[in-house]
Amino acid sequence: MLGIEDKPYLLVEVDPNFNRNHFDFHVVNGRWNGVYRDGRVYVERDKEPVDHVVTILTDNQDRLRGDYQTVFDNFSDENYVAPKPRYTAEDFEDDDIPF
Repeated sequence: MLGIEDKPYLLVEVDPNFNRNHFDFHVVNGRWNGVYRDGRVYVERDKEPVDHVVTILTDNQDRLRGDYQTVFDNFSDENYVAPKPRYTAEDFEDDDIPF
């Protein structure tokens, strides 16, 4: 979660082995790609950063998993843990993957 002045701003997906100072990301709530570099966010292919200094508020996936609005609604609760996805055999029945 990236934020401005400790307020959540962008829910992003990144590679699990990202460098906290410079990484590429995908914005879940905006469906666009960008780059985070030393506190600045760049929209993919733009040369100038957005006008705000952005910080990494958390990379705790237990707080960031699940429905987008639920993540934002519960972000101020540091004890919030998102439910883990539950998969059943039915989820994979017609996946058309040959074995």
